[in-house]
Amino acid sequence: MGIGKNSRSLKEQGKACTQPEVMVSSTPQPTGKKTLQGEPTMRVAVRKCEPTRPPLRIVADPFRSADEAWLWAFSSIAARHDGTRSRGANAHFRPCDPDDVMKCLDALYRRRRIDLVHARILRVWGERGTAPNPAYASERCDWKLWREALDRLEWPLRVKGIVAG
Repeated sequence: MGIGKNSRSLKEQGKACTQPEVMVSSTPQPTGKKTLQGEPTMRVAVRKCEPTRPPLRIVADPFRSADEAWLWAFSSIAARHDGTRSRGANAHFRPCDPDDVMKCLDALYRRRRIDLVHARILRVWGERGTAPNPAYASERCDWKLWREALDRLEWPLRVKGIVAG
């Protein structure tokens, strides 16, 4: 197959090139046509294509709740900030990046669906790696703000497929 206006596209053939193998002749092979300088034109390089393997599909596990998504995203961003890049042996493939969860939270803040106090509570309890417990009187107010923030965050995460539901 030649490269030029007479060649068929790879999509028409049902193939795609993985690593193109280009064959070029070391000596000029005139095609009978002349260039503007009067020299014979060279033949076009030929590319051999191989059928590609089907793409590897990784099945991602959506989160069960917005709480789980938030705690995972916060811990992942904290690990990235600390320079940690490794995954645990029992780590799951997730349907998003941690930044996707943060973007949803940012969108809620910009639309005034949550306040700065909600974001502060999410940050504080995200650093602790757990949700506030309403059974303790000192955590009851935090739990109320935590629930408000995550109840509002859950819908955008469901729409994007980050949270199952």
